Amino acid sequence: MDIDGLVKETAGKHMPCIRWGVENRTIWVKRKVKVISEVLERQGKTILISSKKLRWDEMLDYYRSKNDVDMAFRVMKDDLEGYL
Repeated sequence: MDIDGLVKETAGKHMPCIRWGVENRTIWVKRKVKVISEVLERQGKTILISSKKLRWDEMLDYYRSKNDVDMAFRVMKDDLEGYL
């Protein structure tokens, strides 16, 4: 299979969300942030991307713990604003 076919097969329906090319015998991939944002607004899904190599369940645990911290700060902020 050629590189073009391999990238298209791998990306599948997400092909419109990426740009890619080959440089020095290496395939590079870049996100199309605007396209991804538009797709997410319509679908209500979140894409988690990390520079670390994680299994999907590890990534989900990190995301959920971040959400817990964000919620705790929101509650503390609301409590503090109630005293002003």
